[in-house]
Amino acid sequence: MENNDSYSLPKLDELCIRAIEKNVEFVSQSSPQMQLLLQLPDELRSKIFEYFVDMGKVNDEIVSLFLPCVGTEVRFCDYVRLSDASLASVADKFGRQLKNLNVSGCFHITDVGMTVIGSSCPSLSILNISGCPLISGASIEFLAERCSLLQDLDASDCPLMDDEAFYHMTR
Repeated sequence: MENNDSYSLPKLDELCIRAIEKNVEFVSQSSPQMQLLLQLPDELRSKIFEYFVDMGKVNDEIVSLFLPCVGTEVRFCDYVRLSDASLASVADKFGRQLKNLNVSGCFHITDVGMTVIGSSCPSLSILNISGCPLISGASIEFLAERCSLLQDLDASDCPLMDDEAFYHMTR
């Protein structure tokens, strides 16, 4: 029998990730499958999340299930499938620990998501919402009141922003 070195079996974690990818939309918040996924070791959950990031398939469900709660920073640059539900997951997982949030180019995020962040993440000091056309000056005013440590804000390419919102940031 010949030894064929060009063929290798997939790793178990790769098979698990593929199975999750095929079935993730069928997992509801209250299902037994959800409870099993939440019991996965953090390292595996992080690996699953990175897989979805690399494949460009990050959405609200993936964030709620697999976003690793590590550090004080979350970057969702150009994750076009994300909405306010993802920010609710971030606020829930990070809360007061969150210091840096980048949601630039996430054009489904609205003032509702920013209100959740402002209410749950008072330690936020850096925020990038550039290219988020549904976020208005009202969010900036709210964040200025709730996140007293907010020092660095990028709100470029946000057509609903007005000068008054930035006035609140300077007070």
